[in-house]
Amino acid sequence: MHRSGGHGGITIWLLNISNEFQQHGHDVELLISAPNDRKTDHPRLDRRIKVINLGNKKPSLYKNLLHYLRNQQPHIILTAGYRYHSAIALTLPLAKVTTKWVLTIHENASQAVATIGLNKRLGRTLALRLAIKSADKTIGVSADLVNDLIQNWGLTPDKASFIHNAVVDKRVVDLGQEEVSHPFFKSGDKVLLSIGRLERQKDYPTLFKAFAELAKSENVRLIVLGEGSLKKKLQDMLDDMKLAFHIDLAGFTSNPFSYMRQADGVVMSSRWEGFGNVLAEALAQGTPIVSTDCPSGPAEILDHGKYGPLVPVGDVKALAEGMRQVLHHPLPKETLKTRAQAFSVKDRAADYLKLFQQLV
Repeated sequence: MHRSGGHGGITIWLLNISNEFQQHGHDVELLISAPNDRKTDHPRLDRRIKVINLGNKKPSLYKNLLHYLRNQQPHIILTAGYRYHSAIALTLPLAKVTTKWVLTIHENASQAVATIGLNKRLGRTLALRLAIKSADKTIGVSADLVNDLIQNWGLTPDKASFIHNAVVDKRVVDLGQEEVSHPFFKSGDKVLLSIGRLERQKDYPTLFKAFAELAKSENVRLIVLGEGSLKKKLQDMLDDMKLAFHIDLAGFTSNPFSYMRQADGVVMSSRWEGFGNVLAEALAQGTPIVSTDCPSGPAEILDHGKYGPLVPVGDVKALAEGMRQVLHHPLPKETLKTRAQAFSVKDRAADYLKLFQQLV
């Protein structure tokens, strides 16, 4: 689990479905791999859910996980993240239990491994292929992501399924009602919002260039929420482009939903995604969206452009025009909010529970 209030996609999914399973009367235990001094509580986690730290080092992780499987013999074990996929792939056969393994993939694997070094890429590729071969079921968070796993990673259709992320609930809507004191909202200009880690995947250089084109004819500002290794490089880029007055790298916030509700539009410029939680959350606020048509997720969330413009990855002019369209021809808020219910925590968690019932 990320830090308290962290906005990582897997953390949000994990908390949402774990709580929903527990509220349906199932016994839920959450296994993590963290340093021994790491706090294992989380303000959003149902207090009835037991958190078990298996240890941060691989030998202790594998030993403790094997012990857990043999003693607890859970009906289902659900994994997210390469570290946990690898650990289960190695320990579950040794445990000799009837536990069914459901593996979940939260990013486009082909796109993700293409960006890392050769040695790490080889290790991750072997580990993921082994996990996919060993798991009883592999769930992707978008249909396009599952297609990639079938075409490139050895996943067989009979073991494949997709369940969109469980994102939208009353909490997301209620937090959106809080007020934000950011000065851009008091400037009288239109305000666009982008949310995501300041890393290569999110392709902020393309967004900044597109925004510069838009700003030639529009009174508009841009807030970027998120932290990352490229923050200084991106700030230097803004300074060089003389955009620092119009674009604010505002850092991390525990409540991005209030920014979404007050913004005139949300923009995603990613090179790739697994799903794109931010888009579903923005829909829940009734805020118009423009996104790159990247693999995987945005096209499914926006129903291939029905609920917001989709533009080619890396296309500065197309992204600028998409932002302009959102500002001048926004879809009705109620239309967007209705679409958001396709990604409700209650319904998507129910999909998992139905799958679990079939497996056991």
